[in-house]
Amino acid sequence: MSTKTSFKRIALVAASALALGGFSVISAPQASALTGGTQATAISVSNESLGAGGTTLTASQYTTSKVVSTKGISAISATVGDTITLAVTAVGGAFGSTDTIKVVNRGYGNLVNATAVGAGIASGSNETVTAFTVPAVAGTYTLDITYYNDGASSPTTDLSTSVTLTVAAASTYSNSYSTALIASGVTAPTTTTNALAVSATKTMSALAAGNILVSIKDTTNTALDDASTISATISGSGYIAWDSASGGSPCLATPTYSALIGRSITAQAMDASGTLYVCSDNTSGTGTITISVTDAASVTSTLATKTVTFYGAVASMSVFAKNFTIGKSGGGSATSATGAATSDTITYMPAFVIAQKDSSGQLATGATPAFVITGQTVVASGVCAQDNDATYGTGATGYFGCSFTTSSAAKSGDKVTITLRITDPADSTKYLTTTVDLTVGGSVAKEVISFDKPSYSAGEAMQVTITATDSSGNPVSDGRTSPALTGSKATGGSLPAASYYVAGKKATTAGALWAPAIGGDFTVVGTGTDTAATALSATASIEGDQSSSLALDAANAATDAANNAYDEAQNATQAASDALSAVTALAAQVDTLIASVKKLTAAVAKLSKKK
Repeated sequence: MSTKTSFKRIALVAASALALGGFSVISAPQASALTGGTQATAISVSNESLGAGGTTLTASQYTTSKVVSTKGISAISATVGDTITLAVTAVGGAFGSTDTIKVVNRGYGNLVNATAVGAGIASGSNETVTAFTVPAVAGTYTLDITYYNDGASSPTTDLSTSVTLTVAAASTYSNSYSTALIASGVTAPTTTTNALAVSATKTMSALAAGNILVSIKDTTNTALDDASTISATISGSGYIAWDSASGGSPCLATPTYSALIGRSITAQAMDASGTLYVCSDNTSGTGTITISVTDAASVTSTLATKTVTFYGAVASMSVFAKNFTIGKSGGGSATSATGAATSDTITYMPAFVIAQKDSSGQLATGATPAFVITGQTVVASGVCAQDNDATYGTGATGYFGCSFTTSSAAKSGDKVTITLRITDPADSTKYLTTTVDLTVGGSVAKEVISFDKPSYSAGEAMQVTITATDSSGNPVSDGRTSPALTGSKATGGSLPAASYYVAGKKATTAGALWAPAIGGDFTVVGTGTDTAATALSATASIEGDQSSSLALDAANAATDAANNAYDEAQNATQAASDALSAVTALAAQVDTLIASVKKLTAAVAKLSKKK
């Protein structure tokens, strides 16, 4: 535990008063054992710091009394675990070398036994110091401070005062605010380094593979000095070492394991922060470090888990990634939108990345690969550098970013296989090698926009590609500018913006573009990057969306219904016409019958008369 934790002091000063409650005062000076002096007429508690390691109280920690002394106080605020230092002042007189002071926590018991004062105090200082630890339970207490002349209790010489002591609960550990940040070697850890992979050679030495800064905080996100302890274990490769003072790497080439160094560290005292170092142990692989904190209440929490990778000598090399492999005809670098170079520049993407591994297949960093240029005229030069750039490369141990420049004699369609090599760590007369195939392309002569399908349903994923070829019909060199495209209808996602070609193509990312919601033809256009700035276009068909189909179906159904209604009406009209014709014919027949009946009636009448 640090001096800060062991000697948390709160320096207090008393306010004494002749007339305020809580102070006992002798109205007339009394004789004192201090030669040539007079006994004090009152005592006060001062906010001056007198004890070793003490610190003056801040205004928020005490209440000032308005009598006798501007330094006098009537109340104190402290925290469980604090050590209080009382500075008692003789007012109107002086303390003697045989005088004593006693502090009693009213209703709680003695906090400090009667203590001789005056001895060793310079004449005229009239102050003494006594210290005690505040109660372990939060609450409000009353401290009675009594002065005894010559160490004897006497109603006529005793002087006393009282101070209210308010004790707050101690700060508690917060696992969410506490942190464990890692960095390579002995670099000071930050949130930035914490996001990067840490790796180191497996060879044991005094150099640390990595270090983890452990900081413990309370529930207010404030550094916590309490009785917390740290424990840690490592599984896999490596060992760990604890340094509470963060004074430098404790790793050793020939370590002797102890409580502070080994495969586990148990219950080491924490004082706000400390550093856990990770060391090599001659084995390759991953070391997993688990860190836990046990707080003052004996509650253990797992704070963090970190990993460090240890590797042996490089035993193999291979091509890990190919970003740009078509160089420029007539000479130059294969470039990205910002250029291509080794990734350690943190500015450019490497043309390709080489991976190195040890005999166990673990990524390992060895010598920088060199280009073998002899025997060919396509590539003029090439360079590699360790890949430390996570933005444009891999940012991990074991990788090297490489770039190349074609020769002035290189022409479109040329091909070459380049060898990269390093001296074999296991045999200096041999090399470890790998190869990469490179080609050459020219400038943009023709560009074509294409869709991955001739037609799409509304909202369907689609891909748009621009293909660029040079005057020889070969893919253009990597890094040539590609145009921006726009569409005749709104799409989901975005069409390609102005960028650059790789392998002669620029395409939308799969799943990043969706067909328009409106049916019909969809046309994509752009202005070519060839010398003539040729207008580019391509069209795909978009089927109407479901709502459009439903609307069409409804319209068709309505038309059918109208047609059916018309047919019914026509049928009804015909039926009515037929009925009218029938009635007309029947009426004619009735008229004929009536006429016949009339004739018959007349004939009958004539016959009757003849008789």
